[in-house]
Amino acid sequence: MALMALAVALMASPARGAVKDPTVLTVERPAPVVWGDRATVTAHLRLQSGAPLGDRHVDLHIAGDVAGGRTDAAGTATFDLKTPVNPGTYYFQVTFNGTTTLLPSQAGGTLTVQPRLFTIRTVPSNPGLSFNLNGTVFVSDADGVARVQVSPTFDASLRPQAADKQVAPGVEERFARWRTHNGDIYATYEMYYQIRLAFVDLAGHPVDPGRVTKVDLKSAIGSQMSVPADSPFTVLGQRVVPLAGELQAKEVTYAAEDVVVDGASVIHVAQQRFTPSTQRVWTITLLFYSAHISVRDALFGFPIDTNVAVTYPDGRVVGMPAKDGELTLTALARGDYRVVAQGWGISFSWPVALSRDQQVELKFISYLDIGVATGLLLIVVLGLMLAGRPGMGQALRGIAWRRGAPVATAAVNRTAELVGAVARGPRVVRTMASGIFPPGSAQTRVAHVPTPVAPSAESSGAVKAPRVPRAQATRVRRPEAPEAPTDKATKVPAAQAIRAPRAQATRVQGADAPEAPMDKATKVPAAQAIRVPRAQATRVRRPEAPEAPMDKATKVPAAQAIRVPRAQATRVRRDKATKVPAAQAIRVPRAEPIRVPRVYVVRAGDTLRSIAATMLGDENAWPEILHANGDVVFDPDRILPGTRLRIR
Repeated sequence: MALMALAVALMASPARGAVKDPTVLTVERPAPVVWGDRATVTAHLRLQSGAPLGDRHVDLHIAGDVAGGRTDAAGTATFDLKTPVNPGTYYFQVTFNGTTTLLPSQAGGTLTVQPRLFTIRTVPSNPGLSFNLNGTVFVSDADGVARVQVSPTFDASLRPQAADKQVAPGVEERFARWRTHNGDIYATYEMYYQIRLAFVDLAGHPVDPGRVTKVDLKSAIGSQMSVPADSPFTVLGQRVVPLAGELQAKEVTYAAEDVVVDGASVIHVAQQRFTPSTQRVWTITLLFYSAHISVRDALFGFPIDTNVAVTYPDGRVVGMPAKDGELTLTALARGDYRVVAQGWGISFSWPVALSRDQQVELKFISYLDIGVATGLLLIVVLGLMLAGRPGMGQALRGIAWRRGAPVATAAVNRTAELVGAVARGPRVVRTMASGIFPPGSAQTRVAHVPTPVAPSAESSGAVKAPRVPRAQATRVRRPEAPEAPTDKATKVPAAQAIRAPRAQATRVQGADAPEAPMDKATKVPAAQAIRVPRAQATRVRRPEAPEAPMDKATKVPAAQAIRVPRAQATRVRRDKATKVPAAQAIRVPRAEPIRVPRVYVVRAGDTLRSIAATMLGDENAWPEILHANGDVVFDPDRILPGTRLRIR
């Protein structure tokens, strides 16, 4: 038995004198790891000569835990291990136990386990912004970054509560929204500023904010708001937007859209802009103007001391005294006003559109004006009444004629005719050849018909044109006359027989003349007798005559008979249609047809040339269409479909 035990011992023990090779084990320093993440430790095993030892077993000891591994062909062993429960610095050791031919070796190092932090970056970067995560409050540092330690099982999608911050008096930073950019979590904030408004006129003088009833603002991002005119308000001044691949804070500007004073808008839209971050007081310039009102007498023009009622654009009426007829109104809002003078008299409301400083003159009809106008009217009426009395008109005409006042005579004659037509009824028509025969000569002829005025011959349609040169013809309304006996020698009505050279006599319409000696032959005033040539006869109105005693010799009314020697009588052709002498027939021009403009509605593809070709038959007539539609066509090369064009 003893021999067998000795033999086994000899076989198990190495041979005396055998040498083992020494080994070297080194460990790379591991990088710090966040609590809850896995750590990596790398060890290298080689001979003392530097030759790697592959496929060898090594162990890692850390915080009471052992992890085993094997080296690869390069002698490297990598350990992927779970970090300790708590953050801190831990010592670890890697060991190689050796073999029958290799000596054991070992190496150690430290592993830093950092706490797990939830990190938030603020935009814009401001320190002191606080957050609350499950009861834990943490704030941003000087770089605008806020961090809080969490457990390894923390859900990174959770977001804490963000609080607003009063950065400065009148400046507040309010949380807007969470953003994830490039793997980081951002809390974006908007800056709000407290703003106050001030108002001035065009001269820079301050305006009472109490007069402003409405202020509308519009931001650069499209939001509109109505703000108070006399108290501070808060507006958004800065917001965060993605720009050039980064989150950046951008300023927000504002423009004044509408400011209303006294019911009228007093600014130009969007011409005054403001930036809240740089301007805490916004000064808005208002369109205020002045108006100087003068009140003058309508007839005599002297100033009138009275009150002026001013109606503002909002309908409010304010009365203001005009001292010595003058009133100056300042700081009036741009808009439409109405002014009227008030007092003992008559005045009319006058519109005033204020878009600049204006001078307004009001006409006031005072009682003095009314009295003067009434007196003049009474004088005129009295004069007409006196002129209408029997014999009064002839007396007035005689006085004027004797004093050599032709103009006054014409006025008196006209007045007497107008009044006489009402008072007496009969109408007197005289024809005079002024400049051919002297007044009062025996060769003058007159037609005196004391009868009512007859209907117009032109309206009855029974009159044709006299056969005279076209250049001398004039159109005069002439009533129809009843058929009268014709002179045997001249074949014309005896009352119209003419003794005169054909080339000299003319018939014109004359005014009434004063009483004059009567011609023995014609029984009419000698100064009014007329000799009229046929070619230059002028057509005059001639009323119808009632039946009158007939002259035995001429077979015409005795009062109108004209004794013409037969040898000197002029044969006058009678017009077949009117049964009157052809020289006295009225020629009515043929009425030209009235051309009613046509209307053409422009269609797509139409041009002025194509429209002219279609409607006028000549495309080169397009300037005529352009000239007739200058109010709707401003560019001949561009006409809009649906435009209504007038085609003449």
